[in-house]
Formats: sequence, structure tokens, C-alpha cells
Amino acid sequence: MRFSTEKLFRKAHEGREGTLGITHEDTLDSIYWLGRSLYEQGKYTAAEEMLRKAIGGQEITLGPAHNDTLDSIFWLGNSPYNQEKYTDAEELLRKAANGQEITLGPSHEDTLFSIHWLGRIIYCQGKYKAAERKFRAAYKRQQQTLGHANADTRNFLSWMNNAKAMGRRKY
Repeated sequence: MRFSTEKLFRKAHEGREGTLGITHEDTLDSIYWLGRSLYEQGKYTAAEEMLRKAIGGQEITLGPAHNDTLDSIFWLGNSPYNQEKYTDAEELLRKAANGQEITLGPSHEDTLFSIHWLGRIIYCQGKYKAAERKFRAAYKRQQQTLGHANADTRNFLSWMNNAKAMGRRKY
């Protein structure tokens, strides 16, 4: 019998919740991965439901500043982004990035990844100068951490230059 990842994570979630309880770290991990699986399939409403459930338990069990909690918030924020609900996405990504900056540090790869997506959300709202500032600050840290030749660093540079060019346009 062949299972999809969604079915596997759903089965793991149900089994762990029944055995370990809703706030057990392994149960929360299963809920998170079920949410990620749904997200990857474009089932954003279902993904948001699972990720919110994971965040609720993670905040109780692990704390609001724990990296797993912040990672769940990051993915929850990407769901409205993919639905072009940029204001909702910005609030969640800002919360994830700010928390990661405090918990992991401003130059941590996860922090920089969240800042990159926050910059993209700001860019998609037409706030090009604000997006450029966000990309520029993160680009400098990315360059120091991973070097100029790194693909993610070059991606930051590309977005930063696009935001700069769009910010100069007169409409």
C-alpha cells in the first residue's frame, strides 16, 4: 500500500496525539509536518489550521521564542503570501523574523531567510524603498556569513537591486 506524505503525517499526528497528548513535542512535530505537507500541496486553508494548532501547542510546551515555534509562524506567514494576502503575511513574517533575530541572532541562516521573505512581502505591496532597506541590511549580514558567491547571497542582491530600481520609477 502506498501512502502520501500527507497521509503519513496525518496518521503519525493522530497516533501521537492519542498516545502522547496534544502538547507532547513529538505530537507537535507531527502536526507541524502535516501542516507543511498541506502547504506544499497548495492546501493553504488546511495548512493554516494545522500550523496554528502546532503554534498553539508549541507556545505552551516550548515557548513563544523557541525556534520550532518561530519556524511554524514563518510557514504560517507564507500561506497568506501565496494567496496574495500580503498584510496578513507581513505581520506573521515580521513576528518570525524578529523572534529569530533575538533567539538565533541577526546573522543566522534562518533569520536571514525570514528577513528575505519579509522583504519580498513588503516588495509585493509596492513599498519598494522599505523592501530595499530590508534586503540591504540582510544582504550585508548574508555576505558576511555565507560569502558573496553563495546563491542565497546573490538572490538577496538581486531582490535588493530590483527594489531599488522600482523605488526610482516615477508613475
